[in-house]
Amino acid sequence: MPHRKFPRSTTDEWFVLFANMVASRSTCPRFHAGAVIVSDKRIVSTGYNGSTTGDPHCEDVGCLVIQGHCKRTVHAEKNAIINAARVGLSTIGTTIYVKGQPCIDCAKDIVNAGIVRVVYDNDHGYHRHKGEQSEEQREAMLTFQRNGLQVIEFSGDFLAPLNRFLSELSEEELKRLQGFIANHLTDAIHEKKK
Repeated sequence: MPHRKFPRSTTDEWFVLFANMVASRSTCPRFHAGAVIVSDKRIVSTGYNGSTTGDPHCEDVGCLVIQGHCKRTVHAEKNAIINAARVGLSTIGTTIYVKGQPCIDCAKDIVNAGIVRVVYDNDHGYHRHKGEQSEEQREAMLTFQRNGLQVIEFSGDFLAPLNRFLSELSEEELKRLQGFIANHLTDAIHEKKK
């Protein structure tokens, strides 16, 4: 009997989903951002927005908001670039996948890191004002444009690959998966209460 072939996600779907998963590690309650740097369909580095190593996190002591921005955290894009540099991995010629459109400072970091392609999931609209880009976002996009980066606003559903996978499962397989998830959630809730 041939093996069932599950629908395969596109490269962009997969890495946007992964950037959203990385964002779950964020420690700033204002916005959970995640970034994944990819070269030849392989992950080079990841980053999420959080405090500098050894400093308290926003979720523990509150945000340090100056001119509307939390300054306690290092942005996800910058952390991904720094994490690659710390272990000596090149970001030249790579793609960065980001949850949320990069700000102007991150745009400059992305350009200087030699990244050539930016795919961002802006479905969350954190920086959007009434459906329009802020001045900072426009400047970030102009920075990318002036420096020849390919920029793609991911317009798909990053959960589409998961939904396609689930649609292929039998009723028995779905019940086993539900039981597995329920057990892990129960364990996580008990661990959090400790």
